[in-house]
Amino acid sequence: RYIVHFVCNVTHPLHATARETDAHPKGDRGGNDFLIQPIDGWSDRPIRNLHALWDFGCGAFRSVARPLSPEGNAKIQSLAQSIMKEYPASAFSQLKDANPNNWAKESFKLAKSKVYALEEGAAPPAAYLKSGADISRKRVALAVYRLADLLNKAFK
Repeated sequence: RYIVHFVCNVTHPLHATARETDAHPKGDRGGNDFLIQPIDGWSDRPIRNLHALWDFGCGAFRSVARPLSPEGNAKIQSLAQSIMKEYPASAFSQLKDANPNNWAKESFKLAKSKVYALEEGAAPPAAYLKSGADISRKRVALAVYRLADLLNKAFK
């Protein structure tokens, strides 16, 4: 369970940074203190910060009711199949790099270049959400392939 958590987290751009600014001299805790205009309808409560926005894949990963129903399970399976079809393992040259430190650096670079390209306190524009959803889908696929590779090597 921890391996799944760590591999997936290091692939999430906001788990690899804490932006320091005058408003956040000790960092923004990976986007948790970077407030945005609330977004309703993605979960049982509004999305109010950058980290939560990216946890929801900028809209690509909507909340599914728990306990998981057959319909909820089907929704998750359909999303997973769609992402794997869109991003097959062969699409990732990064899979050859099994060093988690490099994965974190890759996520950090992405956070600097794409994730923080939003005005603090603003409503995320449609183009930002579209780009973020595309990035999130790709990052989830990459995390899954890295996890599979790691587990396959561990259990040989």
